[in-house]
This record gives sequence, structure tokens and C-alpha cells, in this order.
Amino acid sequence: MEETLCPEEWSTNGSDRLVAEPNTGSGILDEVVQLELNWMAAPELEAELLSPPLQTKPEPEDRGNELDQSERIQILEQALDQCQVYIHELKAQLVEQQFLETVLAQTEEAAQVQQQAIATLKQQLTQQAVLEAQLIELEQEKATLQTTLAGAEALAQSHLIEMQSLQQQSLSQQEQMIQLQDQLAQRDKNMLQLQTQLHEAESRATHQSDLVIQLQSQLSDLEATLREHEQAGDDLEMRLQRTKEVITAQQGIISALQQAQGSDSEKNKVIQSMSRSLLQSQNKLAILEGETAQQRLLQAQLQHYSQELESQTLSQQKRMTQLEQQVAEMQEQILQQAQQSREYETAVQHWKDRYLTAEQSITQLKTVLQQLLTDRQLSDLLLTPQSAPITEGTLATISSESIRLLKGLKLDLPAFLAGRRLTK
Repeated sequence: MEETLCPEEWSTNGSDRLVAEPNTGSGILDEVVQLELNWMAAPELEAELLSPPLQTKPEPEDRGNELDQSERIQILEQALDQCQVYIHELKAQLVEQQFLETVLAQTEEAAQVQQQAIATLKQQLTQQAVLEAQLIELEQEKATLQTTLAGAEALAQSHLIEMQSLQQQSLSQQEQMIQLQDQLAQRDKNMLQLQTQLHEAESRATHQSDLVIQLQSQLSDLEATLREHEQAGDDLEMRLQRTKEVITAQQGIISALQQAQGSDSEKNKVIQSMSRSLLQSQNKLAILEGETAQQRLLQAQLQHYSQELESQTLSQQKRMTQLEQQVAEMQEQILQQAQQSREYETAVQHWKDRYLTAEQSITQLKTVLQQLLTDRQLSDLLLTPQSAPITEGTLATISSESIRLLKGLKLDLPAFLAGRRLTK
């Protein structure tokens, strides 16, 4: 700004001439006040200058005073011009101050927008951390569900094997029943054994029914877990939608920053920083979408496995129904055998004629009775409730061992005891 002069900065030298001194930083307001005071004194000075001279004889001293007055008038005119320059400079300073205030307001608005963008980015980072933790929990639940499903499949396979074994045993029992029909002489002695075997078959059928119920319960739990995973997948999709909305908001903020006024370098820095953050958010969004697709695929596979397990359960229920029908047929056959036994009592007299032959078989009969006691202990072991639950593996082991021992016995027995051995 150029240096200006005001009336208060004029001083007189030795010849009473005013000399202008530059303003070295005094307040502009003081200069204006002093200028007004000088203007108030100017009319008196002007009246004094314009008053008619006294009708006296001009002297050289009066002429010098007139010259000084004319010089002072010129100086006052220069001071007036200088005051006008001051006024123009004050107006320019006011305009510049308003411009600076406008720029400052725009800068504050840009700073507020930047703070909002930073807060939004922090919120996005927090949401992404929560999503990552939830994805880790979903993966753990998925692994647990896979383990449970594998155990259910193994249990279903074991159940199927046990059902096949029961069918084979039932067929074997039917063959033994046919043989018993051909050996009417041994009906009385074989009745108790057949009833025992029937009780075992009913116990196994009950056990298998309990296993089917347990399998159905596990299937229900699996379906509930699937529903929970579907709900979790829906929640994840909602969070992904919210993330997309946040990304859209970031893009809007970037567009607003691009259109905002201010320094291009600062805007470019902010836009580049937000663009990098937006790119990272988009990459994480793509990863989350991929994991969501994998979660949906896993849910579809689990639903398929659940349907297969349900189909196997229905098939096993049908087989259980068939087994129950076979047990009913066995009961009917037992009733028929009881009737035939009553008819056989009339033929007991025939065995009295063969008394000597029976005495020869007493020794062998004692051996058979000892074996029967051993078999009865095994039967009691199967029928007595255990302190710990009998698993399918334990039941299959006992059953196979009993069949192996009984089939391995080959004794020279009378005809009426041979049928009893065949029932085993």
C-alpha cells in the first residue's frame, strides 16, 4: 500500500512553510478525526483569507503575508486531495476485508465437510471390523455344522447297517420257525426260547424306534440351524446393502468436494485420500459378497444333505414297520406252535416207549442244560438295563458274538431238543 499523508503530519520549518511527513503506521481512524478538525478550522482560515484588506498603505511585510497565505491555500488543497486518497484507500480496505471474510467462511465450510468425511470413514472402518468378526463366527458355525452333519451321516449309516442285520436275523428266524413247524415233537421245549427271542426282537425294535426318534430330533435341530444360517445370511446381505449405501454417500461427498471452492491442491489431496478409502471399501465389499455367495452355496448343500437324511429316516421308518409286521407274524406263529404243542401232548405216550433211548441221552442233555444256562446269562445281559446306555456298536457286538457261539454248537441231541437249538 502506498504511503499517504494527512493534515496532522504537516509541520512547519523555519520559514513557516508546511512540510509533508510520511505516515509511519498511526491509526487511520485518528487521521480521519484530525482531518475533520482541520476542515472545521478551514472556513475560519478561508474567511480570514477572503476578508477585504484594510485600507492601509501596502507594505513589504503585508505582501509577504499574502504570499504565505496563498501558499497555505495551496497546501490546504493538497491536503484535501490527500484526504480523498485516504477515503478511497479506506473503501478498498473495507472491500478487501469483506473478501477475506468470505474466503474464511468458505474455508470453514470445507473444513467441516472434511471432518464429516473423516467421521464417516471411521464409522465405515468400525462397521467393517464388525462384519469381519461376524464372518469369522459364521465360519466357526459352519465348521461345527459340518461336524454335526458328518456325525449324523455316520449314525444314519450305522442305523442302516443295523436294520439290514435285523432283516437278516428276521429271515433267519423265519427259517427257524419253518424248521420248528416240521419238528412238532419239540414245541413245548422251544416255546420259551421263541418267546425270549421275540422279546429280544421287540427290544431291538424299540431301540431302533428310539434311534429313529433321536435321528428325527437331530434332523429338526439341523433344520433349525439351517434356518439360523439363512437368517444370518439375510442379515449379512442387509449389512452389505448398508455398506453399498455408505459407499454411495462417499462418492457423493467426493463429487461435492470436487465442486467445492478452494485450493485445488488441497481438494486433490482430500479427494485422492477418500478415493483410496472408497476403493478399499469396494474391495472389501466384493470380498463380503463372495463370502455371502459361498454361505448361500453351503446352505444349499446343507439343505440337500438334510433332505437326504430325511429320506433315509423315512426309509428306515418303513423298514421298522416291516420289522414290526414280521414280529407280529412271529407272534402268530408262536400261537400256532402253542396249539400244535397241545396237540402234541397226545403223542407223549409214544416217547414213553422210547424211554431207554431217552436215558442214553440224559448225559448229553446235561451238557445241553449247562450250555443253556450260559446262553441264559447272555440273554439276561442283553435284557437287563445297564447303568450306562447301550450303544449301537455294543449291541451289534453282543448280537454277533451270541450268534457265532450258538451256531458253532453241534451236539448229538434228541429230535425234540434239536429244534430248540435251531431257534438260536
